[in-house]
Amino acid sequence: MSVRLNKFIADCSGISRRKADTLIEEQAVRVNGKPATLGQTINPDEDKVTLRGQLLVPERKRYIVFHKPKNCITTRHDPEGRKTIYDWLPEALKTLDPVGRLDRDSTGLLLMSNDGTFVQRLSHPRYAHNKVYRVKLNQNVTESILHQLEAGIVLEPEGKLAVAHVQEVVDLKTVILVLKTGMNRQIRRSFEALGYSVLGLKRTAFAGITLGKLKPGEYRELKPGELKQLMPTASRKPLSRKPKKRS
Repeated sequence: MSVRLNKFIADCSGISRRKADTLIEEQAVRVNGKPATLGQTINPDEDKVTLRGQLLVPERKRYIVFHKPKNCITTRHDPEGRKTIYDWLPEALKTLDPVGRLDRDSTGLLLMSNDGTFVQRLSHPRYAHNKVYRVKLNQNVTESILHQLEAGIVLEPEGKLAVAHVQEVVDLKTVILVLKTGMNRQIRRSFEALGYSVLGLKRTAFAGITLGKLKPGEYRELKPGELKQLMPTASRKPLSRKPKKRS
């Protein structure tokens, strides 16, 4: 299978594709002993690629479920010096990227991987992945509020309709919601628009994958069956936004 050389270098070294192109231009990269060229493709199973004389070997693909604790940011670096999810992960997993995000005060399930295609596909907003959240509120929820959530709340400034399916009412102040969309802070903003405050927000499942018995800060590798379950989705092409022609 052929791949772009700059992608291969990025996957092996953790640098960006743009930086990989710069290194190719500087003639720091060789393929089978010959200087590499921009736009070149290779067969990773047959071709030998070196960077400044060092043989590049693809990093083993890792796929994990991480239980994000409260009070940490879903980012690699925070300019304000706050804790990030990478402060909780061992060194061997710090090259993994998260699928989507959870805000600082939210907890729960994050899928993470060093497989860029996997992360990009599962993060893409055009895919309707079920994401399940347990929401603790500051006051009793009513039937009217639940109906409004399911009908949709228009969030500003986007002006988009945010819809949530009510899976379960656990008690008067706790509900289980299922989202297919992924607008920024959608659940918190929806409840704020209805006069509520969210006291606790935990993602318990993503595309059928659950936390299981993981405690905050813990992680586990995806099981083969779980990975197989996600891979067909991750390999699908995004839906076209072009309108259909009327006959």
